[in-house]
Amino acid sequence: MVRLVVDGYNVMHAWPSLQRTMRTASLEAARDELVARLSVLGMVTGDNVTVVFDAHHSTALSNSEETVDGVQVIYTRKGHSADHAIERIAYKAR
Repeated sequence: MVRLVVDGYNVMHAWPSLQRTMRTASLEAARDELVARLSVLGMVTGDNVTVVFDAHHSTALSNSEETVDGVQVIYTRKGHSADHAIERIAYKAR
C-alpha cells in the first residue's frame, strides 16, 4: 500500500485556491480545506494519506495527532519542523 506524506503548509502556500482561503478566511480554514481534499484523494486512490503541519509558534511539548476523514493529521511540537516529522516517517517506513 502507498503512503502519501504531505508537508501541509508548503502545499497550502503553493496552491492558489488555498492561498486565497488563507487570505480571505483563515489559516485554519485553509488547513481544513487541504485535509478535505486529501481525504478525497485518499478515497479515490486507496492510499494512506498523512499531512504534517509545523507548529513553530506553538508551545506544545509533544506532537499531536488525529485522524480526520481518513487522513492522519500531525502537528509538530514546538521547535520542530514538518521536515523533521516527515523524515522520521520516511525512516520508519523503509
